Amino acid sequence: MAIVVRPPGSIDVIVGMNPALFNPAVHRILLRAGMYQMVMPAVRLLPAGIAIVDNDFLFTRVSVLTGMHAVFLLVQTADGTQTVHEEELLFHPSVYVPFVDMNRNIYEIHGVLPEYRRQEPFAIFTHVYNEDVMLGVWERYYAQFVDHQHLYVIDHGSERPFRHLLNPRTNVVRIPHGEVDHRNITAFCGNFQRFLLSQYQWVMHVDTDEIVVHRHGPQALLQSLTIPAGQVTRRAMHAFDVVHDPRVEAQIDFSAPISVQRNCLVPAPIYTKPILSTAPTTWALGFHYAMEEGILFADQDLWLFHLAHVDVQHTLGRSRNWNQTAASAAEANLWPQNRRVATAEGVAASLVAKLDDTVQPMPDWVRGMF
Repeated sequence: MAIVVRPPGSIDVIVGMNPALFNPAVHRILLRAGMYQMVMPAVRLLPAGIAIVDNDFLFTRVSVLTGMHAVFLLVQTADGTQTVHEEELLFHPSVYVPFVDMNRNIYEIHGVLPEYRRQEPFAIFTHVYNEDVMLGVWERYYAQFVDHQHLYVIDHGSERPFRHLLNPRTNVVRIPHGEVDHRNITAFCGNFQRFLLSQYQWVMHVDTDEIVVHRHGPQALLQSLTIPAGQVTRRAMHAFDVVHDPRVEAQIDFSAPISVQRNCLVPAPIYTKPILSTAPTTWALGFHYAMEEGILFADQDLWLFHLAHVDVQHTLGRSRNWNQTAASAAEANLWPQNRRVATAEGVAASLVAKLDDTVQPMPDWVRGMF
């Protein structure tokens, strides 16, 4: 059994195993908990073990399952066809210190008491900066699930006013805008989700260019949101980029249904995001992953359509907006957003390049839904 520790202030976790068992040139490290498993992409040798870089909470997302399953570390050949060593892990409390949430735990420690009954079933929120057209698409679509009073928009200090474009009952919460920093964006959205979950049984978070469709229609989604009997987070099992083919498709009319104007879907598995939850979600940057793997499941009836590439001119405007936005030092080093193609010809070429042999046609049952 190998002991795992996390040094103070470090993203790495240290596994105390025989380093001679692992050769980075020919091996890979995989963690397994029950049926769940995940490859650790960044591992380095130490004199008395190995260090695993916990990017996107990859290590922690498996380790939190230790309450339900023993967690094993497997040393495998690089292609994953052979396991050359397997060892159970024992986790030192230091592994979880960065994730201890006293604000949450102090109110849940009296678990024998009846849970407060949250008054409303469902809220949906997004966050924007200098967005108007796609925000209108977002509001128009999601207003069929809830009344406008249960739609929330975090305005991250937009310089272009948009309040007048929305229904008066749609909630707009304005916060200051500094340098772009996705750690900060993830933090304020996570805190806002927690705030809403104090009063709503279910909360959905999506970007303005993300349309979540239930295979059997809006009412089927609402019917599935029965009063929860515990903590659960749902993600879409299917996700696609809706891509403009400028060779045969006209410029989009955002006042009309998008799904009847576009035909090209490109699989985008990274957008099978944790989007709908009854419990606080610890998102990784970009909201593509969550640490709470133990309560996360893929809903086969949920489809997410990503609209960032739905139109050359719209994509061009967003790219120029990102390129002109100042980024924090951490953002510039970690996830730079200001290097986007910023000419119409370049954007058109990039969209055509996405239309490879994985393209699928827009399903007939989707047409007209958004």
